Amino acid sequence: MVILNLFSKRNRQKPTEPLVRDVLPNEFRVQVSHIMLRALGANDLGSRLSGDGVDVWRFIHDRVAEEHGLFRLDNNDDRPRVSCLTYLCGIKNVAHALDLIELSFRAVERLVPEIPLHLCPSLEITQRAEDAVSDLNVRFGEHNLGYRYVDGQIVRLDSEYLHAEVSEPALQLLHAHEFAGAEEEFRAAHAHFRHGRLKEAAVEALKAFESTMKAICDARRWKYERNTAKDLIAVVLKEGLIPEYLQTEIAGLRNLLEASVPTVRNKTSGHGQGSTPKPMPPHLAAYALHSAASNIVLLIQAHEALR
Repeated sequence: MVILNLFSKRNRQKPTEPLVRDVLPNEFRVQVSHIMLRALGANDLGSRLSGDGVDVWRFIHDRVAEEHGLFRLDNNDDRPRVSCLTYLCGIKNVAHALDLIELSFRAVERLVPEIPLHLCPSLEITQRAEDAVSDLNVRFGEHNLGYRYVDGQIVRLDSEYLHAEVSEPALQLLHAHEFAGAEEEFRAAHAHFRHGRLKEAAVEALKAFESTMKAICDARRWKYERNTAKDLIAVVLKEGLIPEYLQTEIAGLRNLLEASVPTVRNKTSGHGQGSTPKPMPPHLAAYALHSAASNIVLLIQAHEALR
């Protein structure tokens, strides 16, 4: 399903605000309920599979109820579908709500695909598993929630400490020193990350890193022949952007700079991925962002120190 990019969404918040984990907004819960209805079925007949006869909604309800020490998720309705959605929209415990979401999307990925295609219309299943997972991660990002669903699990993303100590200083330096192109790319990287577009996040992080070095080279009239991270790193080190008394550390620094953001980008998103798509795990995308931010802070502060 195409998720609309309406005015309220575009103007809600900056893409670099700290991630939220201690609350799941009601709007988010309702949006996830819609995804579950599309992917698990909105018909009360139950999503019965052929062969073993598993009722998907009943399976989710019973397993979550047992794990949470309950006989029923909703004492006012016997229908598993209604009980699950009522519980999701009403439970105050964030971890318990995430439990239900996680198990529901495992069922979307592992149980629903086994349902014969000819039964899907009568069960009102209208969305493919991969699209449902993508929509869930987009909704996590839209609400700035510090979670993503990856490989059957909900995982925590980023950390407020790294955001406050690494990403925000990088953005402030980029803005203050008018590195407009790099700032735009770094903000785009964060926006992609928040919306679950992890490969795009790594690509934009590398572009911001490279653009920072190009801006410094241009400001200092240092010549460079190519725009790759490796070549730009060689130029700024050769020109003494890093103090000479740190020459013994330059080899290690060069390896760190060359091996962090560019390698993550190149191995997961920068080149053709062949016949089998290569998913990027959230922790690698976060690493690319943090590495880019740390490198940007180092480069700009070194640039300032030379003036």
